[in-house]
Amino acid sequence: MAKELRALVIGCGAIGAGYDLDTQDVTTHAKAYAMRPGVALTLTDLDPGRAAMVAARYGASVLENPDNDQALNDFDIISLCTATAQHAAYLNRLLALPSKPFILCEKPVVDSLEAVAALEQIPEAGQRVLVNYIRRFQPGYHL
Repeated sequence: MAKELRALVIGCGAIGAGYDLDTQDVTTHAKAYAMRPGVALTLTDLDPGRAAMVAARYGASVLENPDNDQALNDFDIISLCTATAQHAAYLNRLLALPSKPFILCEKPVVDSLEAVAALEQIPEAGQRVLVNYIRRFQPGYHL
């Protein structure tokens, strides 16, 4: 039997969970994970009520304290869907986790050249990071 994938969505706003709450479309991280068999979904948000509401909708659990690095270490994949200003701080923490989860970060990754320079100073530790650069809103993408 295949191992259950443990997924965490940090940030339940628009791209994290909000865009498709009331549609049949699948355009958010939370819904995509929730629809996938074999994925145990956990959510966290600055607004605990929002995280609880989305968790109830998708049968997910809620991570009450995202500041607990030990708790973050329990996931195989982490979608970073917070405001851009929070990305660098989270990435610094996530990249230091011993478990080496796959990290899917929404764009833009950071909002300043200083933040880019700081991220470049993080030692290579075998982490896998993907930046989600959605192009569906660009007219040239639709052929």
